[in-house]
Amino acid sequence: MVYANESIMYGAKSLVSTMCNRTGVLSSSQEDLEILGEGQPSIEEVNLSDKHNRNQIYIWASVAVAIGIVVFFILNKRKRLD
Repeated sequence: MVYANESIMYGAKSLVSTMCNRTGVLSSSQEDLEILGEGQPSIEEVNLSDKHNRNQIYIWASVAVAIGIVVFFILNKRKRLD
């Protein structure tokens, strides 16, 4: 079970979970589940696939830059040795 709070800890306002809250293994959360009850069906469908795709672009761009930097240093070192 995950407990999250609204926060601007990482920039934009979003839900954040930290080690200091009650987040834990579901099998250890029986008391919390009893207090929460059965729950209700969701009233709104949320599609976050666009946000996920944008994050992947940043990750791949960062990986490409890191690889470029490593290659640059390797080639630069080889030139010095020759």
